[in-house]
Amino acid sequence: MPAALIVRLWDDPVVTQHGYDPRSTYAEQFWLPTLGPSSLLLLRHLSTQFDASRGAELNIPIAATAQALGLGPREGKNSPLMRSFSRLAQFDLAHNHPDTDIWSVRPKVPPVTQRHIRRLPEPSLSALDAWNAQPSRLNADDDRIRRARRTAFILIENGELSDHVERILLGQGFPPSACRPAVEWAAQRHRLALAAESSALLARADQPTDPDLVQPPVETKVLVSVGAGGPSPDSDIDFGGTPTPDPSADEAPAVNGPSQDTAPSLGIPATRPAPLGLRPELRDRRRPPRIPPPPTRRRAPQ
Repeated sequence: MPAALIVRLWDDPVVTQHGYDPRSTYAEQFWLPTLGPSSLLLLRHLSTQFDASRGAELNIPIAATAQALGLGPREGKNSPLMRSFSRLAQFDLAHNHPDTDIWSVRPKVPPVTQRHIRRLPEPSLSALDAWNAQPSRLNADDDRIRRARRTAFILIENGELSDHVERILLGQGFPPSACRPAVEWAAQRHRLALAAESSALLARADQPTDPDLVQPPVETKVLVSVGAGGPSPDSDIDFGGTPTPDPSADEAPAVNGPSQDTAPSLGIPATRPAPLGLRPELRDRRRPPRIPPPPTRRRAPQ
């Protein structure tokens, strides 16, 4: 007996389209009396593993899986885990490839047949009649479908498990045929959102620094035409062009320089004030005025 089994998905388009998830309320209510708790629990466990691996082939260790399901660590063909596999094969939910350790398992259970219905107790028969009375497939534009999907998506985003979400939808009065599809739709959207968020985080981590910080901002100088009396309100400011002469500079003599018709254009950073030497009123404030000492009265010689 090998230490592990290889489990693959049994692709059946008809059952996949019209069947029910093994973790759904339908499987618990109407398949549990037929399969028994161990086989249904194994089927649910495999479905969860397939979802985590996104349908890839599973390598199932026999001893660890049996302990995880509470079936005991016993190995061999007559172990509880292998008997559960055999029971799934008995009801056409799994099959073993001849002379190999490879099993194929259905991802969904089909609707119960007449031979399964005979095993159901009276309350489950009434529940099955009520279930079958519902429309098998609702229109995708039906308002109940939209509300069920919206509710399921909010619950799954808040961390609720799919089985619990389905029970909540059933408790809120949604049709049973709409609950599980809504949960599956919400779970798929949740996985896509997580994948997109992970891709965005990885792309952001690949960038060494913020693009705005790669090149330091260039200091821009403001060219101001300054006359003898300082910058006039009508002076032009040009970021990189040729400064426009100040027309008022023709009426006042230049300060601290040769006599010119116009004052020179100075390149002054935008964050620095004009030099004090170019403005007489500011130049006079550089040092306090000198106050002469009071006159002293000389005494006449006697």
